[in-house]
Amino acid sequence: MTSSPSSRGGSQAPSSAARARSCRTSSEIGASPSESGKLHTPQPALPPTLHPVNSFSLLVRAGPPASSLPPPDPRAHVLHRPEPQPRRPSMTQSQKHSSFSRTFSADLGVDLGSANVRVISRRTGEIFTEPCVVARDRRTREVRAIGREAEAMIAQMPESIVEVRPVRDGAIADLEAAEALLRSMVRRARNPLALRRPRIVLGAPCELTPVERRALILAARSAGAREVYLLAAPMAAALGAGVPAAERGGKLVIDIGSGTTEIAVVTLSGVVHARTVRIGGARLEEAVQSWLKKKLDVEVGLGQARALTEQLGCALPRDDLRSVTIDARDRISGELRVVRIKAEELREALAAPVAALVNAVRTVLEDSPAELSADIAQNGIVLTGGVALLTGLAGLLTRELRLPVAVAKEPLSAVVAGCGASLDRLDLLRALHLEARASIRHVEPLAAH
Repeated sequence: MTSSPSSRGGSQAPSSAARARSCRTSSEIGASPSESGKLHTPQPALPPTLHPVNSFSLLVRAGPPASSLPPPDPRAHVLHRPEPQPRRPSMTQSQKHSSFSRTFSADLGVDLGSANVRVISRRTGEIFTEPCVVARDRRTREVRAIGREAEAMIAQMPESIVEVRPVRDGAIADLEAAEALLRSMVRRARNPLALRRPRIVLGAPCELTPVERRALILAARSAGAREVYLLAAPMAAALGAGVPAAERGGKLVIDIGSGTTEIAVVTLSGVVHARTVRIGGARLEEAVQSWLKKKLDVEVGLGQARALTEQLGCALPRDDLRSVTIDARDRISGELRVVRIKAEELREALAAPVAALVNAVRTVLEDSPAELSADIAQNGIVLTGGVALLTGLAGLLTRELRLPVAVAKEPLSAVVAGCGASLDRLDLLRALHLEARASIRHVEPLAAH
C-alpha cells in the first residue's frame, strides 16, 4: 500500500508557497501588493553609530520598495562631521570671580585730604566729593552736619555751631570728627547689594608717624571697614594717573594737595624715596592774603584768596594783561573798598611758595639712587593734585629741572582713583609692600568678618 505524503516521515513536506513565506524578511513589510510575492535580498544592517528604529515607525513611515532603492553607498556608515568652529574666548575663573565680586562689592577707595574728602566705589567707579569740614554743636559737641551742609550751617548759625577741620597737613587732627565724616561718606557710597562690610584703601602721606597711621586706621574701622589698607599717596597718584604698574625703572610723582606736597620716586617695587613738604594750596592762599595786606592794606578771606589763585594764578612770567576786581576790607578803616589786582601782581605773590616747591623737588632728585636718575630723565615727572592745575607750573619745573613734566588727565581725583584701582589688584597691594596689612598687624590686628 502506498502511503500518503502527509504520513511519510511523520510530518508534511513544506510547499513552495510556505517556503517563500518563510523567506520573507522584514524589509518586505510595507511593499506594494504587486511586489509582495517576490523574494528580496536582505538590506545591510544599520551602522552601529545610528540608533535602531522600532518596527512601529517602519509601519507608519513606509518607504518605497527595497528593489527601487539605489545601491548602498559603501561610505554610508561614515557619519558627516561638521567642521570644528573656533571657540569663543571664555572668561577665566579669576575674571568670573572678579566680575561677581565687583557686582556685590562694598569696597571703597578714600582720599582723606585737608580740603576735601573723596570716596570711590569699586562697583560703579563713581566718585563722591565733599569738603573736609564738620559742623559741631558748640554746647553738646554733637556733630550736626558734614561737607557742604556743614559749611552752610556754619554760615547761618555761627554762634551755636563750631567749624571743625578733621585733617591738617595730611594727618588726622580730630579723630571724632574724622570718624563722623568717614562714616557719612561710606554710608553714601556703599553698595546696597553688598553682602559684607567694605574693604577700604586709604591714600596716606609717606611720612606719617605710627600714631598718625593708627588714627587713620581707627577712623576707617569706626566708619565700618572690615579691612583697611594704607596706600602711599604718591603710589596711588601714579596708579590713578595711568602710570603702568609694570613699568620698569623709576618715575617721579608730585602730588600737590591742599596741606602738603608728596614728592616721591616710585618703581615697580613701591616708593623708593619720598619727601613730604608743608606746601600746598593752603600755603598759596596764605601767600596771597599776606601780599594783599602788605601791598594794598586790605584783608580777604581764604575763599577769596582761593578764587584769585584759580583765576589769575601763574607760576611763570608772561604778558598777561588780565585783572580781577574784588571787594576787600580796609585794614585801617575796616570799610569795604574795591581793589583791582593784575595777573602779574599775583604771580609775584605766589613766587615764594612756588620756589620752595621747586627746591624741594630738586632735593628729592639729588637724594634719589643714582641708578634711577636715567629712568627719571627718560620717564619724567607726573603732576597730580589741585595745585597741578596752576598755570605755568609744569613749564617752570621743566625749565628749572630740565626734565619732561606732564600733568595727569584728572589731577584732582588721581589719588582716590588709584586707591580704587588697587582694589582690583590685591596682589599688587601686597607686592608693592605698602602699609596695608603689615601696618594693620603692627598697629591693631583686624579680624575678618
